[in-house]
Amino acid sequence: MKNLFSLQGQAIGHLKDQVDSNIVAAVSDPTAVDCPLVFVSRSFEKMTGYSADYCLGRNCRFLQPNIPEFNKRINGDELMRMREFCTRVHPKGHSITNLLLNEQRCGN
Repeated sequence: MKNLFSLQGQAIGHLKDQVDSNIVAAVSDPTAVDCPLVFVSRSFEKMTGYSADYCLGRNCRFLQPNIPEFNKRINGDELMRMREFCTRVHPKGHSITNLLLNEQRCGN
């Protein structure tokens, strides 16, 4: 699976070796089904407790709180905005920023 989602192309390829060790970064592929992660930085792995092997190829919703009612109360509005954004066609360069509460692998 890791090879399937290995970094390709210059735009993301340089991230793998050049992302500052203090930068927590995750990149997903919005053109693929369910928007899977295609890159996570070493700092992302340290902060979340999830290895790149686990993350690559998965949608990042595994980071959201495991208690559905709590997740809906805390992240519901932002999740709705993100869902609406992702289901529409936008001009090139259009973006969205969301702030979601996530959990570490240990549950913190």
